[in-house]
Order: sequence, then structure tokens, then C-alpha cells
Amino acid sequence: MRGDFRESRVQRIIKDARATLTNPTRPETPADTDRMFYGKGMSRQNTPVTLQPMDFSCWDSGNRNSSGTPQVSEAAAKAKQSKELFSEAGRKRTSNASNILTLDDDTDPNWKSLSTLLTLIHSEHSTETLQVTLHKMNQLVDQLLATNSLLNDPRLESLLLHLNEHFENCNDSTIIIRHCRIRLKCGRCDLQTMSQLYNCSKSESNDCLFRQEQIIEPILSVLETSKEIEVVTLAAGVIKNISINTDNQTSLATLGAIRILTATCKSQIALAVKKDSMLRSHIDLLIQATASLRNLSTTQSHGQLFTKLGTISVLHPVVCSQLNEYEEVVLNTCRIMSKLSHLDECKLILNRDPSNLSSLVKICVQYKNSQPICVRVLYTLGNLLQNTEANRGFIGSAENAALLKSIEDLFVYYCEVDERIVPEGDGACEVEENSKKPAALTESTDSAIALRESDERLVKIVRILANLAISHDVGPLLAANAAVVEGIISLVTRKTVDQSEELVLNTVCCITNLSFYDGIETNLILDNQIKIGDAIAMLLMHDHVDAVVEVARTFGNFSRSEEMRVWMMQCRVDEACAILVDHSDRRIVLAVCGVLLNYSADINHVQLFAQYNLLSSLFEVHQVVESTDLELLTVIHKLYFNLADKGFLTNVAGEVRNQVIEFLSASQTLPPSDPNLDEFTEVTTNLADLLSQIIVSPSDCSDG
Repeated sequence: MRGDFRESRVQRIIKDARATLTNPTRPETPADTDRMFYGKGMSRQNTPVTLQPMDFSCWDSGNRNSSGTPQVSEAAAKAKQSKELFSEAGRKRTSNASNILTLDDDTDPNWKSLSTLLTLIHSEHSTETLQVTLHKMNQLVDQLLATNSLLNDPRLESLLLHLNEHFENCNDSTIIIRHCRIRLKCGRCDLQTMSQLYNCSKSESNDCLFRQEQIIEPILSVLETSKEIEVVTLAAGVIKNISINTDNQTSLATLGAIRILTATCKSQIALAVKKDSMLRSHIDLLIQATASLRNLSTTQSHGQLFTKLGTISVLHPVVCSQLNEYEEVVLNTCRIMSKLSHLDECKLILNRDPSNLSSLVKICVQYKNSQPICVRVLYTLGNLLQNTEANRGFIGSAENAALLKSIEDLFVYYCEVDERIVPEGDGACEVEENSKKPAALTESTDSAIALRESDERLVKIVRILANLAISHDVGPLLAANAAVVEGIISLVTRKTVDQSEELVLNTVCCITNLSFYDGIETNLILDNQIKIGDAIAMLLMHDHVDAVVEVARTFGNFSRSEEMRVWMMQCRVDEACAILVDHSDRRIVLAVCGVLLNYSADINHVQLFAQYNLLSSLFEVHQVVESTDLELLTVIHKLYFNLADKGFLTNVAGEVRNQVIEFLSASQTLPPSDPNLDEFTEVTTNLADLLSQIIVSPSDCSDG
């Protein structure tokens, strides 16, 4: 920096990061703290497995399917459970079972150790000892597997049988996980084993245990190799639950979970596309697998892995096939897309086929009353339209007129819903009683939540409109749509930065983009610019820097009109802009210089530069601006040219010319690829020539 912009006399810089059009907030995905097998409010039919929490409070030696209610008082049961892991009946049963086990010819030291540990298990019932014993047994199993001397050993089945009889009604998570690990490592991926693990995964306190006991890899193996749909579904459910833990997410990615889950989804989606309908069990598996991928996508470093494995390409058919009827599958898929759609690699994949935009718009219309889905789809669409002119043109093309209309209608619909939420005197709000309202959007009695959710929807779709407005094909169409413009004006007149910060910023930005088109037959934004200006003028003096920037940009377009320049002077908007030239934020200085540039070209209003002593402020900015900031320098030099042409720089022409020549010389070292270089060179060269003429013949210029 050649120097800092002066600290503003009327503004303070907000240092906290603010969301803008180019840096929108991502829809928040709440943690699945309930760890339910299915999402809330989702009906389930023909569930293949009963997944109610198992009751391990007592040992029922007669019937496992009985109620399992202990025949003692609750206090006595708790006291007994704190001392022992199994009941007396369990001791007798396991003691009898131990007599059946015989490991003949124990010449192998590992098998001999296993026999010793098994005997200890049948004779010892303290939790700590059993945990240690199972840990040692896992180590021995790993050693035997390493030598390929376990799986084909006839004694293995007897070992697993006795362990299963002893621990099938255990209530300690560590023991359950260590026992299940032995079974999985030995290839016993049955329904009971996975059910026990799933019940353990419901508790957040067990997340670390799954990783520490090294059972994640065996579970993934079940997910990848098992042919039993119920077992695979439970395995995916376990992964879903434990993948909420950030440390587990790292371990899962390292162990290939994203690859395995992607392959699982691919097979199930292919099955759905091939057939007219799917069994409920296959849908349940797809729900669990996509939910697991959703959790894993929250880790930013996993994004490259998702794109490399083609997960987005695998999942996209969900939103354009009959699978879009299953709301929970669609929700998980949309969550994954929204988390990855900010990545260039993901955008590249989705942009390969423009029809993907059509699928996303259709799914948003289909689920417009589902808050979790619609905000994520809208967010993804916004990312795909940002900096991608081809996508904007696709939506604006004549053959896709219905697509643009769907977006317009959706915006109008959300505006109508928002207008029916009216504030009360105490700051809360309520939904108007005698109005048609979609139940899914207004079912909450907490109106504050209704307002927040409405803002979230509107932020995302207004951002889409703002991005579309950049296109010369789409912008004029939006500016001529009465319903769209009416909704935009309603937002800026009803909403405040303090209560709806991001929504106001995006709406004003949308107005700026639409107001650019002043040469078209119908631009309802420009037809209502005084009404809009009256609603946003006070934001020029707001503490929120981003709000000031966006409003100043809007007035830069509005001030092209003679009528609007007169109105701005009457409302002292020109004075606010003059003050903001001293602002320390470069973006604000650039925006207000754009407004002043329109005044400098108008001989009827150029006197405001003398009225507010603007030349002094412009000189100071010119002295401290970076020589590489060609955008700001170009605007300032245009201002100088207009003012010099009207005789305002006669007394300082030499000093200004020296600065201009210095900047012109410095620009010669810049790369030719700089997008502002050509315009800067042309404007600055013309300014230098004009200033040279003034220096030679100052009497030819008026005093101004």
C-alpha cells in the first residue's frame, strides 16, 4: 500500500465476516443427535428388522423374546447391576456351557491361550476383567488370522458359539463391541451381531469406542461384501451414527468408507432406475448409505475424495428418477450436493450436462414446502449459476422458458408466504389467520422460527435471481416481470438489515444487477427507482459496511437518470456519497466514485464538487491508492477528465498530471492479462493529454 484510506468520520469498519452474494452462507445441517434409524416424521412400511432398543437389564434364561422385566425391585436391580454384569441364572447357564467346550490337541499356543481366556470368561463376571479378557482374545484372533490358521479351524465354531451364548444379553458397550469384533473378523456378519452394534452406535458416548476398538474396518467389510440386505442396512446405519464424530470421519475416509458407500448407492440407484419400483428394504439401505455420505461430506478435506470417486455423478440420478418420490433419500442427496457444490470440481461434474439444472429446479418445485430440501437445492443452484454464463444462458434460452418461469413463480410464492407472516408489537410474529398458507411452511406455532426459515428460503432464491440477472438474456426478462419486481420491492421495503441482514444484501445486489439494463423497452426496477431509493437511502449511513457497498452500487446505476440525480440531491443522497469518499473501505470508495462520476458528467450538477470540497478528498484517495488497483484508478481518472474538461482542475493541473503520468508508467509493468489494463491506459492517456493542454493554455479553460 502507498498508504491507508483515511478512517471515516461517520463510519466504523465491521471486522466480522459478512455473507454476500459471492460468499453466501451454507444451509446448516443439524447433527443427527437422535440417531434414529429413520428420519423424523418419515413413515415406514414393511420394516425388515425390529430395531427397538434391546433390554439388557437382566438375563432371561428361558425366553429372549419375553418382556425381560427383572423379578426384583428397580432399586435392587440397579444395585445388583452395578456389581455384576450377568444374573445368577446367566452364571449357571454359562457354567454349564463351558463344560461342553473342548479344544483338543492344544499344541498351538494361540489356541491354548484362547482356551484359557474362554475358561476365564465363564468363571469371571466383573466388567473390567471381561473387557480385558476380550481385548486379549481379539489380539489372539488377529494373530491367528494373520497366519491363515483360524477360519478353517473346526474349533472356531465352538469358540464363537460359547462367546455368543455368554454375551448375547450383555449390557456393557465395550464388551459388546469387542465380542462383535471377534465375530466380524471371523466372518460372522449375522443380523444379531449388527443389531447389537447398531444399538451401541445410538449412544454418542460410544463413538470413540468404535474407532479405538478397530471395529470400523470390519463393519465396512460387511457393508461391502454381505449379500443380506438387512445386515447391510444395519451396517450402513452404524456408519451413519458413528460418522457424526469428526475423528471417526477421518478414520472412515482413510479406510475407504466413501468408496464403499458410493458403490452401495450406485448399485441401489441402478436397481431403482432399472425397475419400476423398489422393495422397501432397498430404499432403507439407500437412506442409511446417503445419510452416511452426508455426514462424511461435512469434512472439507473430503471434498476432493468425493469428486474423485464420482459420488456426485452417482447420486444425481436420485433427483431425476422415480427415486425423487422418497423424501429422505432426496434430502440426504441434496445435503451432499449443497456441501460439495462450492467446489470447482463438483461444479465441473454437474455442468457437464445442463439438464442437471432442470432436474434441480424441478425437485425444488416438487419439494417447495420442505424447508430442508428446498434451501439446499436453491443453494446448489446458486453455486452453479455463479460465474457460469453458460448455465445462465441455458435457463434464459427460449426452449427453457418454462424453467425460468418455475424459478420466477417459486420466488413469488415464497414472497407471498413471507408477507403472511406479520410482526407483533413485542417483536415476535404470527401468521395471519385468514390466509391460505401451506401447512408444511407454517405449521410451527413459533412465528420467529417461521420468519427465520422464510428469510433462509428467500436469501437462496434471491441469490439465484441476482446471478441470473447478470446474463443479458435473462436480466431484461426478470426486469420486465411485474410479479418478480413487486416481490423485490416488497422485500426492501419490509425487511431491515438488523433483522434480515443477508436477505437485504442479496436483494439490493439483485436490484443493482437488474437496474443495469437501462436501454430496454421495459425495466420495472428503473420505473420504480425513486420508490426503491427511498427504501434503501438510509443504508448509506448504516454501520454495516457490506450494506453501504451494495446500496452505493445501486445508486451508481440509478444516478444515470437526470430525474434520479435531482431526487438524490433533494434527499441529500449526494451529500452522503460525498462524505463516503473519505471512507476507509476501498469498495465503498469505488462505489460512491461511480455515483459522483455521473454527476461530473452533468453540467447542471457539477457544482456539488465545489459545494462539498470533493476535489480535496479525491486528491487524497488518488495519493494512497495502489498503483495496481486499475479499477479504482480508472474511475478516478474519468472523474478527473470530466472535471478538467469543465475547468475544475486548472489550478492543480500540473500536480495531477504528474500523479497520472506516474500511474501510467507503473501500469506498464503489469501483465497484459489484467482485465482493466486497456481501459485504464486509454482513459489515463486521454487525461494526461487534456491536462497538458490545460497547463499550456490555462486561459482557454473556464474558472469553474
